[in-house]
Amino acid sequence: MNYSGWINYVFAFFPAVVEQFRAYARITMENPDFIVKKMAITTIPERLGEVEEDSAGNKYIPVTLGFLGLESRIPVEWFNPDNPTGGNILSVSPMGAALVNEYAKRTQTENFFTDALLPFGVQRNSLNALNVNTARRLYQVWQAGFLKSGEQFNKDVDMFRQQIAAEYVKETGDKPSSKKYEQQFEEAQKRAFYLSVLRVVGAYTLPVQGRLVTSVTGYVDILNKYQDKYGAQGAEMFSMDYPDAWLFMDRLSDSTSGINADRTSAALVTGNKPSIQKIVSGIGVENLTVLGAIFNDDDYAFSSAAQAVLQDTRIPGAGNKKFRDVSDAFENGRNVFVSKGWKDYFTVEQVLKDEFARVSPAINPYKGYGAAVLKQYKQAFVDAAKKDNNLWWQEYNAQSGGGAGSRQADTVTALTIALNDDKLGPLLLKQPKFNAVADYLNYRRYVNSMLKRMNTSFDSQQATQFRTKVMLEVAELRASDINFDKLYIRYFENDKFDFVYEEPGD
Repeated sequence: MNYSGWINYVFAFFPAVVEQFRAYARITMENPDFIVKKMAITTIPERLGEVEEDSAGNKYIPVTLGFLGLESRIPVEWFNPDNPTGGNILSVSPMGAALVNEYAKRTQTENFFTDALLPFGVQRNSLNALNVNTARRLYQVWQAGFLKSGEQFNKDVDMFRQQIAAEYVKETGDKPSSKKYEQQFEEAQKRAFYLSVLRVVGAYTLPVQGRLVTSVTGYVDILNKYQDKYGAQGAEMFSMDYPDAWLFMDRLSDSTSGINADRTSAALVTGNKPSIQKIVSGIGVENLTVLGAIFNDDDYAFSSAAQAVLQDTRIPGAGNKKFRDVSDAFENGRNVFVSKGWKDYFTVEQVLKDEFARVSPAINPYKGYGAAVLKQYKQAFVDAAKKDNNLWWQEYNAQSGGGAGSRQADTVTALTIALNDDKLGPLLLKQPKFNAVADYLNYRRYVNSMLKRMNTSFDSQQATQFRTKVMLEVAELRASDINFDKLYIRYFENDKFDFVYEEPGD
């Protein structure tokens, strides 16, 4: 058997690795003190500072970049003198390697210095050392400075936006207003440009780049450990143990399309593109987040594979927009605060319902005294949110508005098209929630037709008795399925029944 050929096939760079160690053997024979120096190099990390370990088991030295408010994690492997191709302290920067190579070529010099820094020998073209990464970083700084766009720039903007927002919430106890959020976003763009400059300088002058983290993304290591240990329940358990990390956690579940990075939702999305195109044609591109009302799974479990699919998939009928588009960092960041507002709003209702259920006799939260108390508490939350979470407050009021073109109308349209679709409809109706949704949409048609017959609006004095009857009917439907109840609160609370969607041909 040709073991050498087999090894070369499995390990594509095996001959190069052998050549590296031959070079080091020659250096060691000619300079015995090299071993002592090598051992001294391996102790550098401990002498520089405390060595830490991330969730993947990679050891690193944290370095603070104060002017950006970031931490750079320099891998301990950098100080391993036995593997120069991995990028370490004995290798030099691309620019340094190019200069050393050019010097050695012009002077025909080969010595310990060139052997250590050029383990593959002197190359004919010195520019080979300026690799793809150095060119890529140069292009990225041009994108950041002149275009304010690009995948890396947008990722950096989102990273800084999270950091600045987290610091603001920690210092003030409030969520930013629309104006404050715009200011924070501008600051995030400025820092992202400075970081692109730092990256391009590092790419040309350092052998290896550290991993950059913020005070918010520092939770990544802990979350990864939770997910490795507890699986699908890891994210939920993490959020219970680290409630202050909501800015980071919500960022995992929000997107431009409102669709979670969940295996079920991703499968529905990729398998029903013609249906989605029909939905988008019906609602337009202004309120794409209502797609979440259709495709989000009740048992949400974050999946990095699903996230990758959604980030790579364009929304049919919406041009170049993707389901999870990092280029729309402004909107994604805004959704974090909106999502937090809805979660807190749901919590207010659920806590009161639990309290009503504990007393004897139990209080019905959907009518009479119970409905009045629940309404009072929820209105107090909404009023306080005008200051505490203005971005959610604006969303709440936009969602409450009815009529064609409103967010609520687009939700009605999207759900109606989806449930009437020959392929997508049967898939959705496998979830009990969507049976309740279908019943509610049909009941809305009845209420809408009755209001037209009465020639009045749902809030009018003339419709008082009818309004009471409708709210009791809706309450029974809400009580039949908790997941429909959540969807109702999110999308249909304060429904005025003034819009129904009529599909072409109806």
